[in-house]
Order: sequence, then structure tokens, then C-alpha cells
Amino acid sequence: MAKTDKEFRDVYWVRLLERQSSGVRLQQELHRFESSAGALKKYEELVLENEGKDGQWIVDILFIHDGQFSTIKEKRLWL
Repeated sequence: MAKTDKEFRDVYWVRLLERQSSGVRLQQELHRFESSAGALKKYEELVLENEGKDGQWIVDILFIHDGQFSTIKEKRLWL
């Protein structure tokens, strides 16, 4: 492989975001995984941990493939 070629790996990001009243999403936690099983497990853990918290919280899973981001799952934790 030449030095100019980049090797992209498929990566999953699981994030905990806090939504501000202005609509801005501030990232509070970021976890990186190379397997979907690990990402889904962490997603469920974050949803359960933050479901009753005050504020507007969002938990999501992003799939990154060849530098492109796709949201797989998103849960909004407010009424």
C-alpha cells in the first residue's frame, strides 16, 4: 500500500448528547467500537442510565464507513 493511500475502517460511535434550549447538541460522552454488538450494548446502557435525568438527553449510534457518517439509531430522553 502506498503512503498516500488511506485505510478506512468501519467504526461505530455511541454518543451521549445534551440538547440545549437553543437547539445546540453538546457531546457529553463518546465511545468508539469496531463491532455493532458492542455499540448496541453501550447504547442500551446509556439509555437506561440517563432515562430519568433532568434535561434533554440524546443517545445515538453513528456508523462511519469510508469517511461517511450515518445515524443508525437515536433515542431522545425527554417528554
